[in-house]
Amino acid sequence: MAASDEEIATMLELLSRDVSCTGAARFRDMPETVADVREWYELMSDADIASLTERVVGDTQQALMDTFVDTSWPPCPRHPNHPLWFRDGAWHCDRDGQALAKLGGLKEILPPLPPAGPTMPGAFARRRKAE
Repeated sequence: MAASDEEIATMLELLSRDVSCTGAARFRDMPETVADVREWYELMSDADIASLTERVVGDTQQALMDTFVDTSWPPCPRHPNHPLWFRDGAWHCDRDGQALAKLGGLKEILPPLPPAGPTMPGAFARRRKAE
């Protein structure tokens, strides 16, 4: 059965959560709307949501790596030098063969990102002008 607009919208929201929680939110080359998915994956218009999700997530992951946004996205929390891989609806560690999180669930298994902004005050930090 072909993926519905609601299923695609949910998939995009979950993928967006995973991209954002890993610090790759600056990446802008992923579909953001149902219309984007329908246009970009026109040849898969009759695909079920599981097949379409695997394709969209895989393409997004590959683009993140190819553009050097993050060459091991998303990082494996168990092993520091390899990414997790998405299949069967979940992110898997291929080294030990375990499913670690469903799509949208990376925030639950990865350490929190460091706070935004300068991490050390210094001479180059912007300060307000004295009045």
